[in-house]
This record gives sequence, C-alpha cells and structure tokens, in this order.
Amino acid sequence: KTGMWTKALRLIQAMTCSNVEPDTITFNAAISACGKGCEWAHAMQLLSVGMQCKVELDTITFNSTISACEKCWKWEKAFQLMSAMMKALQLVSIVGRSNVELDNFTFNAAISACDK
Repeated sequence: KTGMWTKALRLIQAMTCSNVEPDTITFNAAISACGKGCEWAHAMQLLSVGMQCKVELDTITFNSTISACEKCWKWEKAFQLMSAMMKALQLVSIVGRSNVELDNFTFNAAISACDK
C-alpha cells in the first residue's frame, strides 16, 4: 500500500488532462495514500492544490493531511496545519459556514505526532 501514492497522483493528473475535475473524495483518497507512503510533502501539496482549485475540502481532507505529517514524523508541520485550521475556522465563524471542523481525530493526530 505504501507505493500507491504515486498511482493516486498519476490518476489525479489523468483526471485533469481528461477535463474531469477532482473533487473532495478524490483529494481525500490521494492525501490518505500519500500518508500511507510517508509522503507528507505531497499530501501538503495536494491540500494546497485543492484549495487553489476551490475544491470544497472537508474535515477528512485536513485530518488526512495532519495524519500524513504525523506518520512521517513531521510533528511541526502537523501543528502548523492544525494552527492554520484553527485560525481559518475563527474567520469562518465570523463570516459564514464551513465544511471543516476540529474533531477528536484532528487532536489525536496532532498529539500522536508529539509521540514520534
């Protein structure tokens, strides 16, 4: 399973070349595959691409990215992302709704990163 992240990235590229827009589920699965392959930088890059493409990212998207950082011993990146999520959620609470929330998995992944 650890080598599947390359296939996931190729499939996203193929989707784009075929004029098929990747959605939330596509990004979540690819980010999760990157985490299993200890490819935290690719997971972070996918998160960034999803945001730039205005894909409606959700809690699973962010949790999978934090988990990828945690699995790869990148606790600093996990905490940076969690901190950014918290700041973004504060802004969203002022102006409207979001599909992202902090949940037990978010905090557990960040805490687990401290254990590495």
